[in-house]
Amino acid sequence: MEWLESPEEKLREAASNGDKDLLNKLITNGAQINSQNKMNGWTALHWASKRGHFELVCILLHHRAEPSIKNFNGETAADVAFNEKIKQYIISKITNIWSQNFTEDKYVQTEALHNNELISVITTNVISAPELVLKIKEVKQTDFIEIELDLSNLTYQNLIDTCAYELKLKSSHDISKVRKLPNTIIRKDKDVKRLNQFQEIEIETN
Repeated sequence: MEWLESPEEKLREAASNGDKDLLNKLITNGAQINSQNKMNGWTALHWASKRGHFELVCILLHHRAEPSIKNFNGETAADVAFNEKIKQYIISKITNIWSQNFTEDKYVQTEALHNNELISVITTNVISAPELVLKIKEVKQTDFIEIELDLSNLTYQNLIDTCAYELKLKSSHDISKVRKLPNTIIRKDKDVKRLNQFQEIEIETN
C-alpha cells in the first residue's frame, strides 16, 4: 500500500513514471538518492534511464546520484538505458569520475587501473560529447522549444546561430539580447559554459 512506501521507493517510482515535480520534492525532503531496491538493486537513476526520462536523469546526476552503482544483475544505469543519448551521458559521468580519481588519489588510481570492467567502459565507449539541452523562446512567445548544443562547442556564437535557426530568424544578427531567465544577460562564451541542463532562455530580436 502507498502509505507503507518509503520516500526512497516513492523516489524510484517517480523516476520510473517521469514525475519531475514529485522527484524534486522527494529529493528536497531528503530521500536517499542512491538507495537500492531490496529485491533487485535498482536505484532511481536506473529507472529514469530505463524509461528514457533524460531530464530526470540530469536532475538525479546533478544531485549526486552515483552512475556506477550496479543492480543485482550487475547492470549500471547506462546498461539498462535504451535511449542512446541517455546511455552516452551517463557513461560520460562515469568516465569523468574515474578521471578525477585518477588525478587526485594515487590509491584510487591504482584500484581503477585494476578494475578491468571500468577500463573496458572507458576504452570501448569512446563517444562524442553529450549535449546541453536548453529551452528557448522569443520575448513575445509563451511556449519554449528545446535546442541542443554539443558540449565540445559551447560558444556564444554557436548558441545564437542555433537559436536563430530554430526560431526561424534570417540570421543570428537579428538577435539583440540573450537572456538567461529570469534576469541575466548572456554575452560571451564563459556565460554559455555556465548554463545548466534545461536552462530557460529568452531571445530579444531587432
